[in-house]
Amino acid sequence: LHAVQVATSASAIGIAVVALILGIFISRARKKSDRSLAESEERFRSIVETTSEWIWAMDLDGKLTYSNPAIETMLGYSAEELLGADIMDLMHEDDRREVIAILPGLIESKQGWSQLVTRWRHARDESYRHLESTAVAVIDEMGRVTGFRGADRDVTERIGLQRELAHQAFHDPLTGLANRTLFAERTEQALEEARRSGSLVALLFADLDNFKSVNDTLGHSAGDDLLQNVAGRLERTLRPEDTLARLGGDEFAILLEDVDGTKGVQRVAERIVESLATPFTIQGKEVHAQTSIGVAVGRAEDNSSEELLRNADVAMYVAKSAGKSQYRVFEVGMHAEVLQRAEIESDLRQALERDQFCLYYQPIIDLLTNSVVGVEALLRWDHPDRGLVAPPKFIPLLEESGLIVPVGTWILDESCRQARLLQDQFPSDPPFKMSVNLSVRELQHAGLIRSVSDALERSKLSPRSLVLEITESILMTGQQTRDNLARLRELGVRLAIDDFGTGYSSLGYLQHVPADILKIDKSFVDDVGRGTFEDSALARAIVSLGDSLGLRTVAEGIERVEQLSELLKLGCRWGQGYYFARPLEVSSLEDFLRRN
Repeated sequence: LHAVQVATSASAIGIAVVALILGIFISRARKKSDRSLAESEERFRSIVETTSEWIWAMDLDGKLTYSNPAIETMLGYSAEELLGADIMDLMHEDDRREVIAILPGLIESKQGWSQLVTRWRHARDESYRHLESTAVAVIDEMGRVTGFRGADRDVTERIGLQRELAHQAFHDPLTGLANRTLFAERTEQALEEARRSGSLVALLFADLDNFKSVNDTLGHSAGDDLLQNVAGRLERTLRPEDTLARLGGDEFAILLEDVDGTKGVQRVAERIVESLATPFTIQGKEVHAQTSIGVAVGRAEDNSSEELLRNADVAMYVAKSAGKSQYRVFEVGMHAEVLQRAEIESDLRQALERDQFCLYYQPIIDLLTNSVVGVEALLRWDHPDRGLVAPPKFIPLLEESGLIVPVGTWILDESCRQARLLQDQFPSDPPFKMSVNLSVRELQHAGLIRSVSDALERSKLSPRSLVLEITESILMTGQQTRDNLARLRELGVRLAIDDFGTGYSSLGYLQHVPADILKIDKSFVDDVGRGTFEDSALARAIVSLGDSLGLRTVAEGIERVEQLSELLKLGCRWGQGYYFARPLEVSSLEDFLRRN
C-alpha cells in the first residue's frame, strides 16, 4: 500500500510537470500566433493604405463605411469627408441609374460584380474619371447581404486610348470625316431603316477635278490644306443628319437618308457643285477645286451599300468625262459607257508602242494676205477596230492616266520633224511655224525642258519656229509653273495662251507670263460679224488687251466670211478654222500649201 501511495504521488507530480510544460509551450505558441496575426494585420493594413487602388466598403444604402486614402489621389476627396456619405452621388447620373437597377438582383443572388466601368466626378474640376470596379457581397452570420466591399482602379487613360483607336479606325485622320468603313456601316444601317419604312436612300460620289495639279505645283502640304477646306465647305452645305465621308485621296461620299426622290438629291448635288466653284485661298494662293459628282438613288430591296456606291462611282466617271464640274444621276446604260471607257484606256496604254497615233495639222492664216503662217499639230488616234477615235474620248484619259507625258514627248518629236520638212519644202519669210499643245501634266513634268530641247536638236528646227500652246488655267498653278514657262522661253520657243477668256485667271497674271500670243476661243468668235456691236464685244476686248500687252492675237473657229471681215476690222491679224481648212493629214496639208 505504501508503495502504491508513493507511485501514485510520483505520477501526479509527473502529470503536473507535463501540464506545466505544456502550458508554457501553449502560452508561447499563443503569444507567437498573436504576434504573427498582428504582424499579418499590419502588413495587410499597410498594403491597403498604400495601394493605388481605391479599397472601399458600403452598406445597402450606398453609404461609405470604409475607404482607403487612394480615393484622394483618384477623385480628390479625403476618406474622412466621405465616410457615411452616399457615394452614389459622385457617380455620373446615367451610370448611377444603371447600377441602382442591377443592385436588387445582386443582393438576391448574393453576388458582386467584376470589371464594371462607371464614371465618377472629380472634386477638383468637376470632370469625370472612369473607374473599373470589382466587388463582392458582404454576408452576415444569418446569410443576409449587408453591403459590398470592392476595389476600383482608374482606367480613364485606357478608355481614352480605346476611344481614340476606335475613332481612328472609323475616321479619316486628315479631315476627321467618316472613312470608307464607317460610311459602309452607316449605309447598311440606312438601308435597313429604309427597308422598314419603304423610303429611299441616296449616295453621292464626289471627285475633285485636277486635284493632282495642286499637289504637283504647290506641294502635298497645300493639297492637304485644300482637302481640309473642301471637307469643311461640304459639311456646311449638308444637313447635320447627312453622313459625309472621305474615301481616300480626293474622293468624298455623301449619304442622304429618307429622301423624297431624285429631284431633291439633284438639288443637293447642284449646291455642292456651286459651293466648290468658288475658289479657295490656300497658303496665300487662289486655288480652284471644282468637282464631278455621281448620284445613285435606290431602295433597300433593290440595292446593297456596295451596289449603290459602285453606281454613284460610275455616274461620277460619266460626269467627269462629260466635261467635269457637273453631276450625273446613275442610269443602267452607264455601266456599258464606263466599261467602254475602261477598254479605251486599256487600249491607250498600247497605242504608242503600236504606232497608232498620228498628227493632223490645221493651218493658221494671215487674215490680211491669206497666206499660211503656220499650223497647229492635233493628235489623232487611229484605232485598228474603232477607226479614228474623237479627241474628247481619249485625250482626257491620257491626261488622267499620266500617259500624256510619253505621248507628249512623241508629239514634240514628230511635229518638230514635220515642221522642218515643211520649211524645206515651202520656204517663207518669216519661217513656217509649228504650234503644239502642252498639257498641265507635261508642264509639271521634270523632263519637259529636256524633251523640248532634244526634239529641237534632233529635227534641226529653230526654237523660234516652235510655238507651245498652254491653257489659261495653267497660269493659276503657281510660281513654279511660271518658272518653267520662263525656262522654255529661254530656249527660244514662243508661248501662246490657248482658249483665252474661258479660264479663271485674272488679267494681272498675264503681266508675269512670258507669252507671245493670245488665242481667242471659238465661243467668242462665233457671234462676231452678226451685225451688232455687242456681238463682237468680247473679241474686241481681247484684241485690244493683246495690243496693249504687245501680244499677237489668233482667232479660233472662223467659219464665215463675215467673221473674217469683222476680225480684220477689230485688228486681229491671224486666224484658223473650217473657213480655211479642217485639220489635215500631211499629204493633204502639202497639197493645201502648194495652193496657198
